[in-house]
Amino acid sequence: MLISIIIPIYNVEKYIERCLFSVFNQTYKEIEIILVNDCSPDSSMEIVERILKENPIETRVKVINHDENKGLSDARNTGIINAQGEYIYFLDSDDAITLDCIQTLVNNSNGEEVIIASVLKDDKTLYWENQNIGGYKGNEVFDAYFNGDIYDMACNKLVKKDFLINNQLFFKPKLIHEDFLWSYQVAMATSSMIIIKEPTYIYFVRSGSLNTNFTKRNVDNIFISFRIIQEDIKKNKYYNLNSVVCFLVCKSYDFKYLAVKDAKMTLKEYLEIDFNLIDLSMIGQKKATVLKYSILKMPGFIQFYIFKIRKKLQMSVNL
Repeated sequence: MLISIIIPIYNVEKYIERCLFSVFNQTYKEIEIILVNDCSPDSSMEIVERILKENPIETRVKVINHDENKGLSDARNTGIINAQGEYIYFLDSDDAITLDCIQTLVNNSNGEEVIIASVLKDDKTLYWENQNIGGYKGNEVFDAYFNGDIYDMACNKLVKKDFLINNQLFFKPKLIHEDFLWSYQVAMATSSMIIIKEPTYIYFVRSGSLNTNFTKRNVDNIFISFRIIQEDIKKNKYYNLNSVVCFLVCKSYDFKYLAVKDAKMTLKEYLEIDFNLIDLSMIGQKKATVLKYSILKMPGFIQFYIFKIRKKLQMSVNL
């Protein structure tokens, strides 16, 4: 069974060699490696060309060049369209995968549309450990997603190509933090999924990445995705309303806190966030969810200072 590993390339000259060799050395050999050059301005592609020249036996690599910089979403979409594999696997070019990554995912698959494994940090400690492992079908997938059992990032998920194409599950172009929306849409369309315990992905936390360099633009983009998801939920009566409501409250609370904590927004900028939490008539029995919902219904300037206080308290604890 052929697996297509899609690696977008843009400004990763320090990391691309590490990434590529983690793929070259996979124990599972039936793979194609799709490198999408999104007009990287640094020497990333020169490094790729050198590596391929030094390793002529490595014939599984397909390089696709964009004629202009289009962003991560379009680079991944290009990879999907050109993939020949039965399954697709997304890998960010500043990360790496364990040597048995693809073998582990394939061994645990039984025709499911999506297979998801755990994630390591670069110090080999767990970044995300899957807890509720096992197979999910139909409405069980909805519950798993809304209960927080499925992470938002697109990487480290083995996904059937036909499933993506048939459901038009492409990444929204020009959107920052596109993984959040895409992962939601995949979960809502999936009829079969398996979550496994084994870690297969190595996430390298680095300064300057989108996950660590939170800006107002990033925050605005997150809430674009959030509004799309809210509208979709309003139109579609998903299986377990209680878990859906808890998901909406907790995600919106966490994003607004990050806007203050990591984007370091001013009060004026915070009040300009284009965000309206839909009216939720049922928020479950979890006290933490009720508290978060209460804060989100407060005037924006009160939310802002609550998050400021929380940030200071958190810093004090860390010290």
